[in-house]
Amino acid sequence: MKKMSFIKTFITIFLIYVSSAYSQEKPFDFISEISKNQSLSDEIGLKKLSDTERKKLNELLNNIFLFGVETGKKEFSGISNAPKPSKKAENKGKAKAPSSNIAYKTKIDSDDGDVLKLDNGAIVEISSIYLGYVGYRKDAVLYKTGHQWKIWIEGKKSYKCDLLKASSYGSVYSVEEVTITEIKGDGTILIMSDGSMYEVGSLYTINTSLWIGFNDALLLDGSELLNLDEGDEIIEVTRIK
Repeated sequence: MKKMSFIKTFITIFLIYVSSAYSQEKPFDFISEISKNQSLSDEIGLKKLSDTERKKLNELLNNIFLFGVETGKKEFSGISNAPKPSKKAENKGKAKAPSSNIAYKTKIDSDDGDVLKLDNGAIVEISSIYLGYVGYRKDAVLYKTGHQWKIWIEGKKSYKCDLLKASSYGSVYSVEEVTITEIKGDGTILIMSDGSMYEVGSLYTINTSLWIGFNDALLLDGSELLNLDEGDEIIEVTRIK
């Protein structure tokens, strides 16, 4: 009976705060509100508490409530950000995936029409243009920007896709879609549309010297770059501006 009484009391206190002070940023005075309810005050034994004990009780109730609010926000955010199944993949099920911009470097393990099995365990289905012949063990980069998954395939550029099964292993990279607007110094310097500049590793300038600019590209972890229009390999770069 004492346990049920305590739960009832705590719920009452919780509702007092929700209805009176949810929008406030400063700590709420639980003690004043409780003292207005004679039966609740008597049940807690508020009159028997010293000023110091009342202050500590008020701090405890505030901490408990704020912890509950933050936990609830995280749970609600996880539910509201859950991916919705696409029409094309609704019968197969669409894998749950993080919302941040990420990329995986992998290889094509096998293909069945528009469905590709990747070396890192992921399975994707091309949802944009016709894929055609892929080839054996081609390099690939599976990446997500915003809410859209895409896959770059060696020699075939980039395609929009649905993620049917998430990657089970392999390194995860941060990814940013950028535009190369200018190449300088015989391919040693790349200038992006936002004004940032990158120095190309010496082993790769033989390729970048042939680029003509205004190319879509992927920047992985800020230190590797894949030209989606020209290059068939990932090059090393260093930001200098």
